[in-house]
Amino acid sequence: GGAARFRDYYITVMGSSVFVLLLLLFLGGLETVSPTRLRGKETFRSGGSFVKLLTKFGIKRGHDAFFFGTAKRVIDSPIEFLSQLTLAFIPVNVWKDFYHDSRVYFSAQKCQNVFTHSLRNSISTNPICQSEGTADYLRDLPCHPTSPCNNQPGEVDLVGGSEFTYRITRSNATEFYYAILIACTRNATENCFWASSSSVTFTYNMVIVNQDPDNTLTPNPYIYEFPYELQGLLIMYMVFTTCYVVLVSFQIVIITRLFTPLNYTVHRLVKIFIVSVILELAHVSFILTHYAVYAHDGIGVEALKYLGEVSTVVSDWLLILVLILIGKGWQLTTSTVRHKKVTLTVWGLYIVFSAIYFVWMVITEKIYPFSAHTTHPFQTWAGGLFLGYRLLVLIFILYELRQVYLIENSALKLWVYRLLIVTLVIWFCFLPLAVIIASAVNPLERIRVISCFILVFDFLVNFVMVLLFCPKWADQYFQFHSHLNILPRMSISLKAYGSPGETSSLASSFQD
Repeated sequence: GGAARFRDYYITVMGSSVFVLLLLLFLGGLETVSPTRLRGKETFRSGGSFVKLLTKFGIKRGHDAFFFGTAKRVIDSPIEFLSQLTLAFIPVNVWKDFYHDSRVYFSAQKCQNVFTHSLRNSISTNPICQSEGTADYLRDLPCHPTSPCNNQPGEVDLVGGSEFTYRITRSNATEFYYAILIACTRNATENCFWASSSSVTFTYNMVIVNQDPDNTLTPNPYIYEFPYELQGLLIMYMVFTTCYVVLVSFQIVIITRLFTPLNYTVHRLVKIFIVSVILELAHVSFILTHYAVYAHDGIGVEALKYLGEVSTVVSDWLLILVLILIGKGWQLTTSTVRHKKVTLTVWGLYIVFSAIYFVWMVITEKIYPFSAHTTHPFQTWAGGLFLGYRLLVLIFILYELRQVYLIENSALKLWVYRLLIVTLVIWFCFLPLAVIIASAVNPLERIRVISCFILVFDFLVNFVMVLLFCPKWADQYFQFHSHLNILPRMSISLKAYGSPGETSSLASSFQD
């Protein structure tokens, strides 16, 4: 029957989509590209990779930052120690020139050209090779076992226990700084010529923070480990996790205290919405946990962050389904779903486009970190495609609402439709508006701006839907069980959530 086909389609689409998203996450690896504590082991081989991006760190204008750490060879060479790599900590404007140069020049001349062009303003990495540079960008790695890195400026005090230290004091602009390893070294015996590094393996332990570790007794946990673009997100997710706990608790109280004692069954439409809200709670809770751990160790739990993102994607799918069905007047004006194939096609395409956007977001963070840090995924082609289709879905729902609005006579139901129209327009249009606003602000502000818009408006639409499904007044406009006139008057307020006889009536409602 129609109900069985709908159920099979729903389970197939949802199950396969969630499986694909999770599989892509775990196959792609879950390490982050922007931690503030860097630990690991790297091997650079002659003729291999030229540059490795370690992380990026946003610094607010007028604020300080400290980048320090150690780097050691895995096996010390019995011959005289020679530096093999160059560590650079450079602002975004220098990074753009460097990245362009690193892709244009051939390997044989890449090191010399890069360091005489995009990094020409750097202080010399070798005391023998003098330069007119004034910017403290470079360090030689691995450092000597018994002394600081060769080019540690004498006026820059080392953080306790470190072998190299960068001190960004009163930054001139709000911008990203990039920490990168470059497979180049300067040979003081051959006219100070920059050449490709020979093979080297080393371990490193590096840290970037906002306050001087040597002079800070009680670091601010909301700022110390966080780059500027992530500051404030921990508090934001704490607030909305609390809001969703209250919202979900309200739903649970309704079910456990009102329905279970009377042996009532929750209607399928309400079940879908409840699952959607619970998934949204999982989303904010997972990301809150990630940032709480990040505040402690500068790394976080990247797996939880992406599980939170998957949760909100699936929650969005379910909420869209609920809005489409109500927009078609199901259980308000009509007991059947008109044009089921068209409805399911619209919903299925929404899942496809949102999945494409999510996969592209992961790809840009994992494979293309060079551009992902200055461009939000919503500002890419995948984001534009998803936002465009969202607007088409809005037009579809508004069209369906108009059809049922014209044939509805109940003043209360007409009021519900008007409330839905306002809610839908605001919820569907806020995201393009947020992207437009974020495009006009500093790149370091974009994550906070878009995250704030999404959290606020998602909570508002969920809050409105909870109120609509509240059994105290939902029975006045929903007709989930209008045929059950034998119910006692005392239980009428519970009709929005069904009864033990729901299965047969629901199945009949899906018949063509």
